[in-house]
Amino acid sequence: MSSVRRELTADEKKLIINLNNNNSTQQFIASTLNVSQSCISKFLKRWKCRRSVENLHRTGRPPKSDSKGDRRIIRHMKTHRKQTLAEITNCVNNILPQQPLSSRTVRRRLRYSGFTGRKIRKQIVISRVNRARRVSWCRQKLTWKIDDWKSVIFSDETQVVIGQNRKVYIWRKPHEVWRPGCRPISGGKCRKISVMFCGCICYQ
Repeated sequence: MSSVRRELTADEKKLIINLNNNNSTQQFIASTLNVSQSCISKFLKRWKCRRSVENLHRTGRPPKSDSKGDRRIIRHMKTHRKQTLAEITNCVNNILPQQPLSSRTVRRRLRYSGFTGRKIRKQIVISRVNRARRVSWCRQKLTWKIDDWKSVIFSDETQVVIGQNRKVYIWRKPHEVWRPGCRPISGGKCRKISVMFCGCICYQ
């Protein structure tokens, strides 16, 4: 029977100890559990030193960036929220003196801090005066019946931009949707082709 390299379970470790106490050879124990003889030898050596079948805490792979490097990643992202992940990674690697970071590492550091790439929200600009007028109009219509609404025509319009209606993504936290650096910049002139569509609906 060929042996395979794998991690021993708690029950297997207890069985190894019992067989070893019964003067079974390591070769016999290895063939019984279908593991290598070196695995049995190493486990028995650890068990004689610690007298425990539990594994020690594993620290895992050390992080490539320290706390100072993580702060620099967040600081650079906050000043360049519209950069792609590849652009942020290249800029960070030019700043940090340590070994180059991968895009997956930079994304992981951003996610740990709560930042993800999200589509930018278009702000609906309504003046304070119009806000008050709309609320007042709605309160006046609270007592309207169906017959009153039959005489009303509802209309709406939308603009479709041809060739330039692209989505813009930024790095932000969920609650930063209306922060100044996370909103589209108003103003500026650009040539574009657009079509306006208007629609109406009434009770009939």
